[in-house]
Amino acid sequence: MQSKGWIRLVAILLAIASLWQLSFTAVTAIQEKKAEKFAEKAAVAAQEAAAFAQIPVENQAYYLDSIRKEQNRVYIDSISNKKVYLWNTYKDCKTQEINLGLDLKGGMNVMLQVQLQDLVKALSGDNMNPEFQKALALAKERSVNSRDDYITLFANAWKEVSNGQRLAQIFGTYEMKDKVKPESTDAEVINVIREEARSLETAEGSSSSSLV
Repeated sequence: MQSKGWIRLVAILLAIASLWQLSFTAVTAIQEKKAEKFAEKAAVAAQEAAAFAQIPVENQAYYLDSIRKEQNRVYIDSISNKKVYLWNTYKDCKTQEINLGLDLKGGMNVMLQVQLQDLVKALSGDNMNPEFQKALALAKERSVNSRDDYITLFANAWKEVSNGQRLAQIFGTYEMKDKVKPESTDAEVINVIREEARSLETAEGSSSSSLV
């Protein structure tokens, strides 16, 4: 009888521990839902503004999407160091969610973000430009709380810290001379980086298949 009592006690404690761990995921999900609503409200306001009619029709969807992403990030940044669950800040909860609830999908996402960061560095020839290094660091920091891919986060960070410099100055290496020209726009350089990332994923997929 005593052994059954201990088993029941252990089962209860494990259930409590599991619920405690899952609670962090629930809290971050709630906060991220609020961020999405905040971003959507901003997008609706932008769409209703008179200036929206001046944007070419083919660019309107991209414009609204960029507003959603930016405002989503603004909201998340605003609560990052605020207590949202007992004594835990949103950042604390997000860290707990990663450490305690890391599933296959989450693990693969973390690995992919690291790979993309290394790819961006490699394509630049390990450029030590201060603004470039700052953009890399910002993108890495924001990847913890963002669903955007690393390249998108890097592109946004570069816009903030570049001080008028162009990405063509950073990625205009000898190895990239056929893809990045001195006159290439930042958007064109980002597209090149994305193409290189896709090529990397394809190569890794082929490699994995050959091992099966």
